[in-house]
Amino acid sequence: IFLVVDPNQTEAEATCRQLAASAPGAECIIATTGEAAILALTERRLIPSMILAEFTLPDMNAIEFLGLIRQERWLSGVAVGILSNAASDREIVSCYRLGLKAFLGKPARLMELRETVRDFARDAQVLSAAAIVERNDDLPHSAAA
Repeated sequence: IFLVVDPNQTEAEATCRQLAASAPGAECIIATTGEAAILALTERRLIPSMILAEFTLPDMNAIEFLGLIRQERWLSGVAVGILSNAASDREIVSCYRLGLKAFLGKPARLMELRETVRDFARDAQVLSAAAIVERNDDLPHSAAA
């Protein structure tokens, strides 16, 4: 199960189609903002195989999104890839310092996406709500419910 975070629904669906071609049987969850992405994973109690996000989201950029992911201890090990043509070298370096696994041009070329998935994606996991709270004492109780 992959999480695709992109405010452009058409581009998000295209990424999901590429993921399906790269990893047959892959499922996608689409979110349009960074906050919606975290909420979707929390509600499903899901650690996805990998997260692929657009660099510029309506509520934050990729640097802020990676920071948010890394603050959630239960998500801290998830591989994240960024899809974009609009980031500076300095922004890309900042993303890698926050644990980014891959930076892909947008739209991603199928071979690059396939290699990224092969190299970094792991099996998705569903956790109990208690496990999410245990892993992150700072998570608001209302978000974990």
